Amino acid sequence: MLDVVLMLKKGRKNLEKFWIDVDAEVAEQHPKVFTKVNLKYNFTGSGLDEESVVRAIELSREKYCAVYGMLKHSVDITYTYEINN
Repeated sequence: MLDVVLMLKKGRKNLEKFWIDVDAEVAEQHPKVFTKVNLKYNFTGSGLDEESVVRAIELSREKYCAVYGMLKHSVDITYTYEINN
């Protein structure tokens, strides 16, 4: 998820703090693999706008994140985000 941070900084956004909360569901039977994952992206900084944040998250998911690319066909991966200016 470092790519999200780098994209926002490249766009001259003042990102002070960034973290991701993960909530996941696992299968009831073995192997207990992940069946659903929700990522909550949390951003703190000044001048952060929704359009830039969503664009950075979407580019990360669709182009740069190898883990998402590997799992997207077998796990329901969703996301939410919160911006604190």
